[in-house]
Formats: sequence, structure tokens, C-alpha cells
Amino acid sequence: MRTLTITVLVADDNEAARVFLAYLLRKIEGVEVVAEAANGLQAVELVKILKPKVVFLDQEMPGMNGIMAAKEILALEGQVPLIVFATGHEGYAIHAFAVQAVDYLVKPFTEERVRESIDRVRQWLEKDGEKDSYEPMNRLPIKEGKRTLFVNLEDILAIETQQGRTLIYAKGKQYKTGYSMRELEERLNPQVFLRVHNSFLVNKEKIIEVEQWGDGSLYLKLEDLNIDIPVSRSRAKEVKKRLGI
Repeated sequence: MRTLTITVLVADDNEAARVFLAYLLRKIEGVEVVAEAANGLQAVELVKILKPKVVFLDQEMPGMNGIMAAKEILALEGQVPLIVFATGHEGYAIHAFAVQAVDYLVKPFTEERVRESIDRVRQWLEKDGEKDSYEPMNRLPIKEGKRTLFVNLEDILAIETQQGRTLIYAKGKQYKTGYSMRELEERLNPQVFLRVHNSFLVNKEKIIEVEQWGDGSLYLKLEDLNIDIPVSRSRAKEVKKRLGI
């Protein structure tokens, strides 16, 4: 069976760390390091050109740090790469997983840990490759302890990632789920569910008002949901287009 080729971009302002990580990655069968970036801005630009399947990002880089770069990458049009953080600081893990990072490596890197990370990436990519075989969904199964609840998709108002958890708001009810935002975005109908922010996916049929604040930021009001949902600046143009405004 042919091994899936994983194209990788490595971004780290520390040249020695960047070169070493690239070296460990190249030792893994089926991994191709297509480029190295010395900062977050360069990483974003290279992603646009090379479209790698995964980006290994350091956190503390000059100008645009890793979290900022991840947000810019995830806001790009089309198929975006998976994000793996590879950093010398443990304290950013919560922020990393809030932007749907699939793994978080802490320096000093070991060959075993890097291989483990690639195994996780491969599992995600294989899951993505199977997504076209999913049958159209009318209901979303949600596990609660020993029970599995089925929520009608038309009843879902919005989905939010919050401190590493994914919450589903559905007509006066709130569900905590084991789904990641990426999984839900892939499974739900993109003509109905609109990504408006790194932390929010909304049912556009439930939007009843778009409000622009004095600083130019946009917020959405949804029927039966008593919270204002922010629209990220990077997604505002696309959101307006999809809503016909």
C-alpha cells in the first residue's frame, strides 16, 4: 500500500531548531519538507504558494507569532493545512488548541515524538480523505455519557470552541461535544453553516441581524440565541458576500 505523502512547512526564527526539526521530519517515510520559514509572516505567504498539508509552527517569532500566523493560515480560502505547534514553551497549549492545532510539541524535539506527531497528522489526513464517502447528514449524533443524542441540523444555531471544548447551541439547549471545529466544519453542509470566526461556525439561515460597531467590527445576532457572535476581520468580506450584503 502506497504511503500518503505529507508535505510540510517548518516555521521557526531559530535557525538551528528549524533545521533540526526539518532533519527529523525528512527521516520519516512519506514526509516531504517543502520549505522553511524564519517568521510567521513568511510562513503565511509560503502556505499561499506551496499549499502544504501541514505546518509546524514555533510560537515566539518576531512580528507575527505562531498563534497569529495560525489564525491567518486558517482564514485562507480553500483547503488549509493542519497546524502543529513546535515550541519551547508549554504555556501556549490552550491557545494552540483553540485554533484547532492537531498537536503541540515542546523543545527539545526527539525523533520518537516527531514521528508520533506525524502519525497524528496522517490520521487526520486519512480522515479528511474519507469525508467524501460520508452520507448526507440530517442529524448530528452527540454522546452524553452512555447516551447518544441526535440533534436535527436545522435546529443548530451556532457552534463555538471555548477553552479547548466545542459547544453546540441548538434552540435553547447547549451541548458539550467531543467533536473538533474542523470535524464539524467538514461534516456540515457548507452552504448552510458558515465559518465567521476561528471560534464560531453559524447556521446562516438563523442570522436575523448584522450589526457594525463603531470600530468597524461586525457582530451577528441569531434567532433564539442571546449572544452577539463576532465576525473576524479576515472573514468579514466573505461573510458579507455569503449573506448578500
